[in-house]
Amino acid sequence: MGVILAIASRKGGCAKTSAAVTLAGVWAEEGKRVLVVDVDSQGSASRWLGVDDDGGELLAALVDGAELPSVATNIEGVELAPSGVRMANLDRALASTPGAEFVLREALEKVKGFDVIIVDCPPSLGASTVAALTAAQWVASPVAGAMSLDGLEEIRDLVALIRRRLNPALKWAGVFLAQGDPRTRLTRDIAALLAKTLPDDLLSSSVRSSVRMREAPSRRSWIGAYDPRGGVHRDYERVANELAERMTA
Repeated sequence: MGVILAIASRKGGCAKTSAAVTLAGVWAEEGKRVLVVDVDSQGSASRWLGVDDDGGELLAALVDGAELPSVATNIEGVELAPSGVRMANLDRALASTPGAEFVLREALEKVKGFDVIIVDCPPSLGASTVAALTAAQWVASPVAGAMSLDGLEEIRDLVALIRRRLNPALKWAGVFLAQGDPRTRLTRDIAALLAKTLPDDLLSSSVRSSVRMREAPSRRSWIGAYDPRGGVHRDYERVANELAERMTA
């Protein structure tokens, strides 16, 4: 079992899934074997990676202890535990399960052969996110716009609670600004606020806003294939390197 990184945010539309898919692609380009575990019932990461699934096998792995599914994706070197609409039943299914917080950790303990495992969390604080953070060694959060700052505070509170009660080994890999435009005052203000409030966790790297990045999911192509020479690909390479340095320090 490799390094386990959860990508988490309380707010949708903050580049969480973009980060999960793109970091997986960048690390695969470097020769790492990567598993993406999509625990978001919307299945956005799964579809972006070229897989249509109802999430039934992943649900069975988490609720019944079945083997965690792993399928090929449209990125060489990246495999996927796909999600879908049936994963929307997870919170209800785990409500009466003793030790529900540990179901993903137990499933991942059986997984071998990957250098990095990325868990794409849902934009909520429910059982799926709690299970992901209980399983992870590291957590990262992208921040895209002023609204996601509130979500970041809630995730940080949840991480602190999980560290106290369930997973004391959980650490922040980093927070980074995504979908920003440094020419605008809003982006500069958000960056300044993050630097002031999170000096130890804020990455020096950030990701610019890009039309090509917004187009990529509908083309079912990660940005490294869709726009390999573009700025966003280079931005994520820097983010990936900085996260890797922190996770191996």
